[in-house]
Amino acid sequence: MKTETEEEIINILGSKTILKFSFLSDGIADYTSVVPIKINNELYDIRLSMFHEELDTIMGYNTAGFIVEDSKVFELSISLLGADSWNVIYHKKYTD
Repeated sequence: MKTETEEEIINILGSKTILKFSFLSDGIADYTSVVPIKINNELYDIRLSMFHEELDTIMGYNTAGFIVEDSKVFELSISLLGADSWNVIYHKKYTD
């Protein structure tokens, strides 16, 4: 599964899906799913990465819709619930 646009990210995650701040490294903030989401009848954990300077506050919880609309999304990864590996389904490079 791959996605090409930020609108498709919202379609996959749902705009009201709650994501929790996970960590910050090299100017990129990561959020992870609080509860798994169902994609094609299977449960997945989600990791959404974005450039942190675009957010007013990066700590805590936010909805997927807020994060996608208010920041430059860098990457969306999914992991089958219980698996150790992540599959990148969205990646975008930005230039200054």
